[in-house]
Amino acid sequence: MPTKSEMLAFFKKFRTEDGGVPDASVADDKRQATESAHLLSNALTRVERPGTGGLHVHPPSLPQTNSFRQRQLPTNGTVPTSNRPPDAGMPPSMPNLGPATSKVTLILDVDETLVHSSFRAVPTRCDLEISIVVNGNPGTVYVKKRPYLEEFFQFIATRFEVVIFTASLGIYCNPLIDILDPDFKLDTKRLFREHCTKHNGAYIKDLSLLGRSMDRVAIVDNSPVAYYFQPRNAIPILSWFDDPNDQGLLELLPMLGQLANCKSVYDVLDPYNEALIQKQNQGGQQQR
Repeated sequence: MPTKSEMLAFFKKFRTEDGGVPDASVADDKRQATESAHLLSNALTRVERPGTGGLHVHPPSLPQTNSFRQRQLPTNGTVPTSNRPPDAGMPPSMPNLGPATSKVTLILDVDETLVHSSFRAVPTRCDLEISIVVNGNPGTVYVKKRPYLEEFFQFIATRFEVVIFTASLGIYCNPLIDILDPDFKLDTKRLFREHCTKHNGAYIKDLSLLGRSMDRVAIVDNSPVAYYFQPRNAIPILSWFDDPNDQGLLELLPMLGQLANCKSVYDVLDPYNEALIQKQNQGGQQQR
């Protein structure tokens, strides 16, 4: 099992939030990256039990806090909308997403959640190429789609209000989503890096700024930093690079079916994340 320092080094090296554009170096150490991402994806949603000897991981450069339950347990019968620290600065200017609907709002990350992109061609398959210009420099982005992406889109299209929220740049992500969803079945609203809250070098997606009731919002993201302000609204997923046998998106569908019909997302996500925590803890005990 990687040490805490190894995981934090991985996070700084591989998280797409650092550059906001595809990172071509990810494939160089795929095995360690996948293992580290597995631990990091649950870092903010694990119950920290003092004295158990468990590994406690926090995002780099962010203040250490208690478990996701303790950070968001209501004190007056209501669910807090955000754990935004006082020193996080002014919130970013957000576009109007329009009035809320009766559907749950499902926030989707892009890189390493739905696709893996690189600025250089790789020997393995490439599903599509996108030409972009960054700071006046033209380039080509090579994109691989996560297995079962089409089935995932088809499943969520009619069940949720879908919002793409990425720390990447719109000049890359806008054409990418247009290609991935050519018929606009998702009717997606799109948020990019400028809509994230930059705090201590990290790009955080503050869901409380979306104009939606927090008990009707959920986010699918491979990075725990992304949902640092609202970890109870998270649907963690392992980072994906190019594993053709990956079933991460497919495995979410049963839970998403429940989520689409719930009154409060916490009725589904709290037990779902508790089960992930127990599974991880059991796996850690077996490795020791």
